[in-house]
Amino acid sequence: MPRSLERRGQKLGNWSVSVLSEQDIRKYYDGIDRSYRFPLKVSRGSDTDKIIVQVTYFLPDGSGEKMFADRVIKVGE
Repeated sequence: MPRSLERRGQKLGNWSVSVLSEQDIRKYYDGIDRSYRFPLKVSRGSDTDKIIVQVTYFLPDGSGEKMFADRVIKVGE
């Protein structure tokens, strides 16, 4: 992996997904796992088997408030 100024490594991508309507909820919500699933396209050929996914959730009320979370996942999960 090429060196990066970011301590976590090279940035692979940035995705923006809106979940504001009932239709959006139906599209992304998995009732069995009781969680949301978002398909993120990552190009193959990376020399690592794990990546860090960082999520930023912006509250839909326009307040500018946001929440953060991150998780290490295996590529191909």
